[in-house]
Amino acid sequence: MSITAANAFRYEEVQQLILLKTHHALNWDMVQLIDMFTLGQRWLKDQYKNKPSYRYPVITWDLLPPSGASQYHPHLQAILTPHHYPGNLENWRRAAFDYHRDHGRNFFTDFISVHDMLGLTVRHRSAVAIATLTPKKENEVVVMAKEMNKDYLQLLYAVLRSYIDDMQLYSFCLSMALTPFADDPSTDRYYTPVKALPVFTRVVTRGKLSDTRSDISSLELFTFSNVNSDPFSLIQKIQQSVLTRVS
Repeated sequence: MSITAANAFRYEEVQQLILLKTHHALNWDMVQLIDMFTLGQRWLKDQYKNKPSYRYPVITWDLLPPSGASQYHPHLQAILTPHHYPGNLENWRRAAFDYHRDHGRNFFTDFISVHDMLGLTVRHRSAVAIATLTPKKENEVVVMAKEMNKDYLQLLYAVLRSYIDDMQLYSFCLSMALTPFADDPSTDRYYTPVKALPVFTRVVTRGKLSDTRSDISSLELFTFSNVNSDPFSLIQKIQQSVLTRVS
């Protein structure tokens, strides 16, 4: 169902494309999604065996032109980096380090608990989806679990199909930080034990395909995120999607 391919325009030393064999951007099911992400994870683990200093695995997915995708067909980018995660994903790991240093508590556990108390979470067995109070862009959902397993990918599928089938929002951006492949406190200023880090995915929608106006302005580029979506309404849609598609 899925294949790997070299990327002609790599932006990391260790990077690969994961593609569905089907070309249609939207016609994929849960089995295909699980196969695509599982293949990406397997490729990353194989690369780690060859480059053990590269410990931070990431998978990204941009779907359709508003997201910045260069091709219409579904394709993931699998990335492996040394020292730390790339970009904003690393900011979360460093925030977790600072939070534990200052408060003696796990950042990710408390992040889930706060949203739990507000009714902004949906659970599917060992995984949880969160309509975050601090979204980067519209309809951000964070999906977390101790590991990327079947429960996790089923819940992620329910989130993505809710965007596509229930909200008619076909374009999205997704970044998944898998747990590091090894501990190495000697080389990491922001060392956090692997067991304290979940796998987490941040995913946002990128507007309607018919929109002629960009959803990114000077606010997002230079100041702060301008978000026009309601997390309480969003979590109800995600909950219904989970009940309908994976329960």
